[in-house]
Amino acid sequence: MREINQAWAVLGDPRRRTLYDAARRSTERARRHPNAPHPDFVPLDDEDIDYAELLDDTPMEGTDVPRWLQVLPALLLAVGGLATVAGFIAMLGPLIAFGVALVLLAGLGFLAAPAVAVMRSYQHDRR
Repeated sequence: MREINQAWAVLGDPRRRTLYDAARRSTERARRHPNAPHPDFVPLDDEDIDYAELLDDTPMEGTDVPRWLQVLPALLLAVGGLATVAGFIAMLGPLIAFGVALVLLAGLGFLAAPAVAVMRSYQHDRR
């Protein structure tokens, strides 16, 4: 009962309560490190999150891009690069032109593969 009366004597007087609060804050600041989290901080537990709810419910199905369309651009780029280098070494203008043409076709192939995948996905969704 004595402790309750002492606490009420401090808490009932606004001036004494202000001094008490200031003293508590300064001791709390002294105990905590400058970049430490607040003592009431509770980190987020990843197990509490249901990631399936965050995702769209529609099932994801991959589209089949022909294997040749996946490999052809890389092959054209490699052959075109080699032909261009060989043309510069041999000083053959037609071989350089052929190599540059293959490199340009490879660039178109790299653009065509995703375009085909998107078009097939669109056609699949319409069914």
